[in-house]
Amino acid sequence: MSRFTLGSTGHLAKDADCFESMAQVWNSACCKSHGFFPVTAELLKAHMTESRHWDPELVMIARDDETGRWLGFAHAVIVNEPYYPVCGSIEAVCVVPEARCKGIATALIGAGCVALRKKGMTRIDGGGSWPNCPLYATLIDGSERAGVATAEMAKVFAKNGFVPDRKSLRLRIAGNALFRLAALDLPEELKTTSFSRASETTWLDYCFRRWDLTEHHLCDASGQVLSRCITSPMRDASNLWGDLWYSIFAVFCAVAHRRKGYALSCLSYAARKVLEDGGKGLELHVLAENAPAIGLYTKAGFRKVGIASSMSLVLS
Repeated sequence: MSRFTLGSTGHLAKDADCFESMAQVWNSACCKSHGFFPVTAELLKAHMTESRHWDPELVMIARDDETGRWLGFAHAVIVNEPYYPVCGSIEAVCVVPEARCKGIATALIGAGCVALRKKGMTRIDGGGSWPNCPLYATLIDGSERAGVATAEMAKVFAKNGFVPDRKSLRLRIAGNALFRLAALDLPEELKTTSFSRASETTWLDYCFRRWDLTEHHLCDASGQVLSRCITSPMRDASNLWGDLWYSIFAVFCAVAHRRKGYALSCLSYAARKVLEDGGKGLELHVLAENAPAIGLYTKAGFRKVGIASSMSLVLS
């Protein structure tokens, strides 16, 4: 393999070949061995350029010096949400299989960090610090996790100065425990409803879960939502395991409605719908310091099956 050169897509943002090359790298790097869905150049262009986080100067690329072929890319963004401190985030890193173990991923992450620093960022999340999931390092089960899922990727980030940050627990429920959760009695005065909706229209959402989200609501007699739960089938895991598994992406309950059993009832309703749709199990991830949530999930019958650590870089 010849030497490679780093750059960004800043000057290529309107070039159709740019997105075609990116799609080829992604499909080669992630779809066969990591369980992601493939993308097209058209989908990438539409969903990346329409995103409010889009900045072509934050998409770093590595190209072969001799052929000009793309060997990998890193997608960085600036997260500016009302519920989260402004920071940079390395959203995705991928390198084609034949060019791995040559320092390309390390160099791409480093270039992304430099670009984010030039944008004024003093903190960069890597390895899935909430609300960003580590799509570059996820396991094949398709569930959102707040952490680097492989020791190899953790080493790559560590080379760029990232250190372990927050830990999250991976919890599962299946078999008789799932049936018991689904069989809980719901208060007669409460209503339930489910509906499908599209998730954030980003290219990573498409690759990760194809926007196949279902919201389950628990409401009072007037229709006010007391608690809601969002689930999605984990198609890649299901194809490998032979059973249909679902992931819980979020469970919400307003402060005024907590400690009244509403979240547990909403989980029970979601479990019932999952079973009706042929699901065999549920999985979720929760921050390790979130004791109330862990207590809720433990009461519902979930059990810990793994742990992951997010990584972060604080710039001086």
